[in-house]
Amino acid sequence: MNFAHIHLIINHTPLMTIPVVMLFLIYSILHDNENLLRFSLIVLVATAASVIPVYLTGEPAEKVVEHLPGISEKLIHAHEEAADLALVLTLIVGGMSL
Repeated sequence: MNFAHIHLIINHTPLMTIPVVMLFLIYSILHDNENLLRFSLIVLVATAASVIPVYLTGEPAEKVVEHLPGISEKLIHAHEEAADLALVLTLIVGGMSL
């Protein structure tokens, strides 16, 4: 197993968690459910923490795949730009949730 595998495995956690938890958060606000609100905020903080290893495995994963056929530097750069934005936004949401 290499960093590309690890990156692919762990990047799905925040990717799938954030939309689901946002639905819980909206529901908890609309229905004045304090327990669900607290749960949602805790999960958002944990999700923000989980993006850090995802981000840190990105560069080593790039080293593994950058020379494979069909992988272009342009696509990798676009992926990195999206990852930078996702990292910042998720950390902001996690900080606000804290």
